[in-house]
Amino acid sequence: MNMAKGESFSMRIFRLAAVTAGVTAVATMLSVAPASAGTGVFFSSSLLGGQQQINDPEPGPCYTVAVSSLSAYNRTRLVAHVYPDPSCSLSALRVGPGNHVGTVYTSVSFSAE
Repeated sequence: MNMAKGESFSMRIFRLAAVTAGVTAVATMLSVAPASAGTGVFFSSSLLGGQQQINDPEPGPCYTVAVSSLSAYNRTRLVAHVYPDPSCSLSALRVGPGNHVGTVYTSVSFSAE
């Protein structure tokens, strides 16, 4: 085994362990998707027959949808909250992941609850 002058065997093992731990940490960070992403699509249909979709919504912000939307299809991993007002401030109706609801609403927000 080639060792640099003055470098002990235990120092080489320590360096190897440190490099291995670093590579493992980087590989883990690269393979994990962000928990905050609402992977999927939220669909809404309006009274006039128009459709809208929100791709990969983030939890928290209020998204406005077409006026007089009548149906909500939540195909995300987050819980959707549909509101009858454009600022997400009145009482909301909960739409779980993979579910849909028929109701009149004008805004939606998402949470990871």
